[in-house]
Amino acid sequence: NEDRDRARNNNNGNNGNGNNKGESASTPWIPDVEIVRRMYQRGIDANGNVFPPPLDNELCEPMGPRGQNNVDINRDMIDAVKIRISSEEAEEQEEEGGGAAATVQRRPKTTRPRILCMVYTMADAHSHRIRAIRETWAGKCDGFLAFSTANDPRIPAISLDHEGVEAYGNMWQKVRSIWKFVGEHYVDDSDNDEQTTTNGQQHQQQQRQYFDYFFLGGDDLFVVPENL
Repeated sequence: NEDRDRARNNNNGNNGNGNNKGESASTPWIPDVEIVRRMYQRGIDANGNVFPPPLDNELCEPMGPRGQNNVDINRDMIDAVKIRISSEEAEEQEEEGGGAAATVQRRPKTTRPRILCMVYTMADAHSHRIRAIRETWAGKCDGFLAFSTANDPRIPAISLDHEGVEAYGNMWQKVRSIWKFVGEHYVDDSDNDEQTTTNGQQHQQQQRQYFDYFFLGGDDLFVVPENL
């Protein structure tokens, strides 16, 4: 499978101990941040399973911020905000199930900028918080990347070196490293590059994944990418 092969080739291993001085610095790699987007568009994951997987009924019941099931303020907020989707997406919804939702506001047909959605997280959140993000809103972004304390190309998640300890009070240093990494690998600065490149370098540049906008937040967010 294409996505599994890319993950296997990119996987350089990790120490998995949450140390911010992991192997990512000594053996750098560039994550394939369009994995989740491709699975979302195809409707299947790397193993051929439906993606995103259907939610259990109990997960669709009203649920409050602390787990109570009487008032769901998050759902109320989502219902109150119009989700802006493209005309093409609205037409697909109408063909599949008889009309777009009432909360949807059609957006004129224009060239949509590419956005990379990113979260900072920890390795022990991969199986729940990051999984929830991947299976809900991440696929609606053109790219998705988790900056974690352990590498996992399947998510994808990468561990970056940064100054100081891995702690909430030192988050600003982790964010500095994140933006530096993004600027080096996902921003197209070819217009400002005056150096002459070979054909091989040009081909490699064309294969890189570039984005116009970048969104960064914690792993406890629910994002509506259509409105970004």
